[in-house]
Amino acid sequence: IESERQTLLRFEEGIEDSYNQLNSWTRGSEECCRWRGIKCNNDTGHLVMIDLRPNVTPSYWSPFGKIGSSLIELRYLNGLDLSYNAFTNIPKFIGLVSKLTCLNLSYNCINGTILDQLGNLSRLHTLDLTIGFECTMKVASLVELVTLNISRNTLTGIIPKGIGQLRMLKSLDLSGNKLQGKIPGSLAGLSYLSYLNLSSNNLSGKIPSRTQ
Repeated sequence: IESERQTLLRFEEGIEDSYNQLNSWTRGSEECCRWRGIKCNNDTGHLVMIDLRPNVTPSYWSPFGKIGSSLIELRYLNGLDLSYNAFTNIPKFIGLVSKLTCLNLSYNCINGTILDQLGNLSRLHTLDLTIGFECTMKVASLVELVTLNISRNTLTGIIPKGIGQLRMLKSLDLSGNKLQGKIPGSLAGLSYLSYLNLSSNNLSGKIPSRTQ
């Protein structure tokens, strides 16, 4: 679809790709669904996934730069994986990409604040923000989450009781932060939880029995 191809080309303009990892993204190539990291719906032809995770990690030849606002024009985008690259920003518009079910910005060079707008992504199943973020735990509205990883960041304060509202969670990793206080009993309500990592924090108390 031509409009989506043009959107990708505008997105690429904000990326430094010195080692030609995105050399298939060219103006002379009309079929963007065949470009590296792009997946389209077989029936509609609409672009549904951008996956720029390197084939080998960590990679010193990964694209870097800024995540451009043109992505908001991809109305059918439900997956965005930019992990293990060197992007430097988390854009304010990200909360408006309303159909996202998977967002992975882990292992980048963002070192920025996680925006409250992420709370608008109510369809998210997977959210991975490992390493480099200054963030709060405003995730209670993301009730469809199955996997949540905010490890190795600068989370402070207590684990909010609202985390127990994420009833669909199967995997929760909050390790390597600066969380303190008691482990909330509301975690016991996460009946699907099969993986929990709270290590390398300053937490006290026992893990609720259902999650042991």
